[in-house]
Amino acid sequence: MTLVQLRRLRWAARAVLTLAIAASITGNILHARPNLISQFISAWPPLAFLLTVELISRVPMHRKFLAASRLVATGGIAAIAAWVSYWHMTAVAARYGEAADSAHLLPLSVDGLIVVGSMCLVELAGQLRAAGERSEPVPVEESQGVPAVVEPDASPAPTVLPPSPDTGSIADEPERAPEPEPEGVPAASNSKRPALISDQRILARLRNTEAVPRRDDGTVPVRLVEDLFGVSQDRAVRVLTKAGLYRANGTEGVPAAEPAPVPVNGSEGAMA
Repeated sequence: MTLVQLRRLRWAARAVLTLAIAASITGNILHARPNLISQFISAWPPLAFLLTVELISRVPMHRKFLAASRLVATGGIAAIAAWVSYWHMTAVAARYGEAADSAHLLPLSVDGLIVVGSMCLVELAGQLRAAGERSEPVPVEESQGVPAVVEPDASPAPTVLPPSPDTGSIADEPERAPEPEPEGVPAASNSKRPALISDQRILARLRNTEAVPRRDDGTVPVRLVEDLFGVSQDRAVRVLTKAGLYRANGTEGVPAAEPAPVPVNGSEGAMA
């Protein structure tokens, strides 16, 4: 059955139980004395049983000891209500002209209807609770034992530049704040220095031989770095030195000095 059908059946079972309890309460009130206190006392046992059945059907129990204790208490309340209502209704039926046999059988029909209605109500409540638990959505990782799939980030991965033997890994080094220009040097125009750039980015651009041309000996002119990146001469020299692309002024075309010959053993004494 669907949840809607089970709920409709529960309302029907509750209506039947309420009707049987109302008949029992009516018989108890008719048997009591004509005052409010006596009538309330006579009507209390079936009313207490109705409230007990509602609590059992609505409140679930997960501990066996508590569930067993509740059933025992419910059975005691039902027995008290049945005993009191039976004799009250028997006396009322005999008072209003019923035969002795009929007067003793009529209360059994009312008590039997109360027992059936209460059992149906408790059973329907359990089925509704189970159907509600089955209809609840269960996460995929809990129901199938498979961890949830995490969608990859759509943003492009950052480009990691290869490490340089002189500078190391540029991606691992934090970007440094631009150093202030020395005092007394006029600031460059906006056309020459469009934006501040860090040493790491300059080093990365210097590795591109197509973007930054080299001399014949593989070095880069300081003036070219100043014009390309809009930096001062001191900074250009520092970056080129760090990249191993700097050549001091006046050293181009000058051959390196050959090492002096090492005298052979005994040659010094001969020469002397």
